[in-house]
Amino acid sequence: MKKRIENTVLILLALIAVFVGTWAGLLMKENLFEKKTEAEGTTAVEATTAEQEATTEETTQATTEPTTQQAVTEEPVIDFSDISVIDIYPLSLASGTGDIRHCQGIAVDVVNEYIYYSYTTSLVKCDFKGNIIGTITGIQGHLGDITLHENRKKIYASYNPQGKKALYVAIIDVENLNRTGVDALSSGLIKTVHLKEVYDDFTATVDVNGKPRTRRYGVAGTDGICFGPSFENSEGYFLTVACGITPQTYRKDNDYQILLQYDVDEFDKYAQPLSFSYFHHNGPASKGKYFLFTGNTNCGIQTMVYFDELNLWLLNVYPTTKREYQKFTMFAIDGDVKPYEGLLKGQPQEDRQKILTLYKDGVFDKKHDTYGWYSKAGDLGMSYLGSGLFYIIHPFETWYERQTAVAYLYVWDPSDEFPFTLAAGIGSDYTISKKK
Repeated sequence: MKKRIENTVLILLALIAVFVGTWAGLLMKENLFEKKTEAEGTTAVEATTAEQEATTEETTQATTEPTTQQAVTEEPVIDFSDISVIDIYPLSLASGTGDIRHCQGIAVDVVNEYIYYSYTTSLVKCDFKGNIIGTITGIQGHLGDITLHENRKKIYASYNPQGKKALYVAIIDVENLNRTGVDALSSGLIKTVHLKEVYDDFTATVDVNGKPRTRRYGVAGTDGICFGPSFENSEGYFLTVACGITPQTYRKDNDYQILLQYDVDEFDKYAQPLSFSYFHHNGPASKGKYFLFTGNTNCGIQTMVYFDELNLWLLNVYPTTKREYQKFTMFAIDGDVKPYEGLLKGQPQEDRQKILTLYKDGVFDKKHDTYGWYSKAGDLGMSYLGSGLFYIIHPFETWYERQTAVAYLYVWDPSDEFPFTLAAGIGSDYTISKKK
């Protein structure tokens, strides 16, 4: 709801700015014309009779020529019905940097017109014109998916340090990121908060086919991350973190996506400066832990966004390596269906947890009672802008002679294969709605 209000305000401001600019331009032209005519009239009065006739003729020309010119250059009347929300955003954006690795996620600040890219060991901040505003480099470990806080001053990222002696949410001060080559460790721009419940699952020993194995539920770390309401009542503003899941085909306990929600207002009292040698375990308990049956996916949820108009959580994944499941690359959680307590499948012992429901759209896998899409993009980065518009990262392309990740503007357009359409050429003629 907050995103929809912000984008509505942005559109109104943009329209007002265009109208005021046009009106001010016409008023300025009219004032200049009046001053010029007045000055020429004074000259005519003070001149001799012979000069007056010549001046009168010149004045007549001078007063008619600007009028003709004004008619030619006058701003056209604005037809506000022709202006679409799509016109506010560039159809594509690129980070413009050549020093990149695998793109893990993006976050877009539509108010200040910045886009942020997570590149595993670095963070890049660009404006909507493609200029690099700042970069943070030297991040040891795995910086994953990222999301922007509503105050637009902080990025929250899933962060698995080398050795995984802790599992963190990294809090990055992007308001003060205004130059390139900022060192991750010495800059003081990054703090971390430990996720104890995720780490407990990661280090727990469980029985798998009669043998002790670590990683309860197949939890291998964290990755997908975004802000949204509570799964319980669709209210509040919580950080949702998705667990990475092992792709091991011999396990049957790793067929769920696992998501935890946190109140970031509690993070300040736990946050510690980034360190590559000391791994603290300070962090709050989650506000809820939830399971979603999708069948196994390779390393869990890669990127995640909350689609507030439809109350959907869009989950981008790598396809499973298990033969029995469809190779879906995108799922959606139906936020209109509240979590229910149920028995988890495939666990070594009875385990009841809060379970989420898949949105019933896309391709239906009757055998496993699941729905999903064969999405061709999104696992490298997705950000929701409001009004059914998304920036979605495509695989690396050459952009101004540099290999980089390019974000393209898409419109929500559900289909069996890929639920988006490129915004180029769409205009204002589109609607967004849930499948009936």
